Amino acid sequence: MIKKISTVHDDGWLEENNIATDSVTLNKWKSTQIELYGKFAKKWKKSSYRVDKLNEIISFLKQHGRVIMVRMPVSKEILAIESNYWKNFDQEIMSLAKNQSISYFSYSNSEGYNQYDGLHLNKNNGKKLTQTLCDSIIK
Repeated sequence: MIKKISTVHDDGWLEENNIATDSVTLNKWKSTQIELYGKFAKKWKKSSYRVDKLNEIISFLKQHGRVIMVRMPVSKEILAIESNYWKNFDQEIMSLAKNQSISYFSYSNSEGYNQYDGLHLNKNNGKKLTQTLCDSIIK
């Protein structure tokens, strides 16, 4: 299931080892992701079933430790599609987190976390976000 060009580290990090560095390829990847997300957003709709299941998962996980939800940073184009698809996502997830007495950190509007395809952080930005998240949890 894992590509041979990927490495799964002991801490669970899946490192892609074959990421292009040229801007032409990266822009093509990003355009493809934006196009795919745009098509998904036209077909899909918010699912109360999935929200209910998320609540169930959180309740289950709370029995085994501290639960923290994180919304990862994405490109402005992907965020615009997500915001159109589910207009009040952050507010609803914050409410869900409050009702479950868990933390929710949204980095969706965070500048400075570039994605190589509009969705996935590169290694350095992954480390940077991890540090930011750890600092947020400590606070």
